[in-house]
Amino acid sequence: MLKYLAKRGLASAVSLAVVVCGVFLLVRLTGDPSSLYLHENATEAERIAFNERNGFNRPVIDQFRDYLVQVARLDFGRSLLTGQPATEAVF
Repeated sequence: MLKYLAKRGLASAVSLAVVVCGVFLLVRLTGDPSSLYLHENATEAERIAFNERNGFNRPVIDQFRDYLVQVARLDFGRSLLTGQPATEAVF
C-alpha cells in the first residue's frame, strides 16, 4: 500500500510540475504582455512602464524562478486587469 501511495504521489508531483511549467510557457508564448493588457494606442513609454511595473522586462529565467516561488507559497499575484488579488478573482 505504501509503495502504491509513493508511486501515485510521484506521478501527481510530475503532473503538477508539467502543468505549472506549461502555464508559465503558454503565457509567455502569447507575445508581449503590454500589447495584451494595454489599449492599442498605448505609447512606448506606457508599455515600458507596464513591463517594468510587472517585471516583464527581467530575464525569463528570473521571472520563472519568481513564479515558482510564488506558486509554492500559494501566492498567485494580482490580476493585471483589475489589480485585485488573483485568488479573489477566482473565488
